[in-house]
Amino acid sequence: MNLSISGIAIAFVAAVFAFSSAVDAACAKTSVRREWRTLTEAEQQQYITAVKTLFAQSSKMGLDSVHTDLVQVHLQVAQDTHMTNLFLPWHRYYTLMFERLIQEIDPEIKGLPYWDWMMDSQDVTLSQVWKDFGGGGAEEAEVPEAMRGCITSGPWSYLRGVLPQASCIKRVSHPGVLPSLDLYSHLIISNTDYTKFRLKMETAHNTVHGELGGDYVNSMARYYSPNDPIFWPHHAQIDRIYTLWQERHVGVADFPELDTIIDLGVYNINGESVTVRDILDSKQLCYEYAPSILPIIDGVTEASSSVSGVRPMAPQHVSHSAKSSPYFFGELPTIIPPMPFHRPDPNTRTSFRQHLKVRKRGYRPHAYRRQQQRLVGLGRPSALSTFVLTSGHTPDHNRHALIPTLDDGALPGAAPPSSETAWDRPSLDSKIKSVDPLPSAWGQNNKHWDESIVRSVEGEFDRFVTYLNSIDGFESICSLRNVQRAKGYRQRTAEEEQLIWDVYARISSKFVEVEKSVFGGSEID
Repeated sequence: MNLSISGIAIAFVAAVFAFSSAVDAACAKTSVRREWRTLTEAEQQQYITAVKTLFAQSSKMGLDSVHTDLVQVHLQVAQDTHMTNLFLPWHRYYTLMFERLIQEIDPEIKGLPYWDWMMDSQDVTLSQVWKDFGGGGAEEAEVPEAMRGCITSGPWSYLRGVLPQASCIKRVSHPGVLPSLDLYSHLIISNTDYTKFRLKMETAHNTVHGELGGDYVNSMARYYSPNDPIFWPHHAQIDRIYTLWQERHVGVADFPELDTIIDLGVYNINGESVTVRDILDSKQLCYEYAPSILPIIDGVTEASSSVSGVRPMAPQHVSHSAKSSPYFFGELPTIIPPMPFHRPDPNTRTSFRQHLKVRKRGYRPHAYRRQQQRLVGLGRPSALSTFVLTSGHTPDHNRHALIPTLDDGALPGAAPPSSETAWDRPSLDSKIKSVDPLPSAWGQNNKHWDESIVRSVEGEFDRFVTYLNSIDGFESICSLRNVQRAKGYRQRTAEEEQLIWDVYARISSKFVEVEKSVFGGSEID
C-alpha cells in the first residue's frame, strides 16, 4: 500500500481527540513523556508489554504484523522525510501516532518514554537504557555467523523483522561516541533559523542511528530502523530536542512550508491528514516533556528520597569568592584552539574500542589546521570543575544538582598551546569526545544528501567540542568520569534545567563570536 505524499504527510491519532482543519486545543488528557530511567520498574514493564502487544497485532497493510507496518510507513516516505525540512514535523507525528496506539492498548501509560542518550554519549555500553532494551548485538565469538549482531538478552532478545529481509534485529556490540548534552545545547541555543537547526540536529541524529546499527541491514542504521524497539524512545528524544528549540525561539519562523500535507495512510488518526501548521505546538497535540536526568554521585549530588533504591546523600557546600556568584564563568577563550586530532575516515566504521586507537588520514579542508595524529588525550590538563549544589533545596526536598561552574580567571583568554605537552592526557574521562563522521555510504540512498554540507556541519561539531575542552576546569555533566561514578539517575528540577541552559548559553554565545571572527558567519550559510 502506498502512502500519499502531497508535499508529504502526517496524520494524527484520533483515539483521544480529533482533527478537522486544525487541531482541537482542548485536551481531554495530556501525556507526559519522561526519561526512561525516571519510570518505575512497573511502568517500564507496562510499556514493554504494550509495545509487544502492538507489534503482534494483525497488519492493516496486508503485511505480517503491525510491527512490519510501522517499518513500511517509515520506509515509503523516507526519501522525502530525511535530510529535508520535513524531518522534524513528520517524525513528530509518526511518534505521536505510536504513542496513541500503545495508549489504546493500555490507557494507564502516561506517555511515550524518551531516551536521553546525550547523558550516555561518552560510553553507551554503560547506559541502563541500552541494557534495558537488550544492549549490543552478539559478537562473532559468541554465536554462529548468521546470528552475529542479534539482540540476545532483555525483553527484545531474538526479535525478528521482515523488512527488508527476514532476520533478527541487529545492533553493534560496542557503539561509538554519541552527540553530548554540550553539543546539542549549542545547536539549540545558537541556531535561530529552522533550516540550519534541522540540518545540524539531523546530522547529529544520524550519528546515533549509525553508531547503534553499524553496517547491519535490519538495524537502526537504515530506513528500516523502526524494526528496533529502541527507535521509539530515541525519536521521542529527537522530538524533545525539537520542542526545546521551539520553546527557546518563540516567534521565530519555524517551518518554511506550513501548509505541507502529511499523511500516514491507514495509520492516520481519524482517517484525516493534517498540515505541518497543525502540529507545530506539542501542547496542542496534548503531550509534554518532563525534565531530563542528572547522575547521582556520592558526595556531589543527592537524590530525592522518593527515588527507589537510592539513599539520600548529604549535601556538600562549596565556597565562592566574594567577586563571583556560583555560576560565574570568568573570561571565555577568544579564539578556537587548534584541532589536536584528525577524525577517522568517514568510510570506515569504528567500534568503541577502535575509537581509542590512533588513526591517521589525509588533510580535510576545514578552516583550522589539524595535526596528522588523533590524540586520545584531547583537552588540556586542568583541575576538575567545582560542583555547585543549586537552589531548590528545602528541608523537605533533597534536590541538589551536578552543575559545572568555574572560579574567577579559570578560563583562558586565548587558545591553549598546541604542543604535545599541553594536550597530552591519558584519557578523555573529564572531557568530551567528538563524534565520528558519517560514512559516505550513509547518504547513497538519499536523494537529498549533500556530503560537502554534512562535512561542514561535522567540522563545526569538531570545533565546538575542541573549544569546550579548552576551557580550563570545565567538566561536562555527561563526561565519562561522571557516567562511571553514577550510582543512578534522578529527574532534574526546573531550576536545574535553567541553570544548565545558562551555562551553555554563555559558552555557545562566545563560540559563535569566535566562529564569526574566523568565517564571517556560518560555514553553511
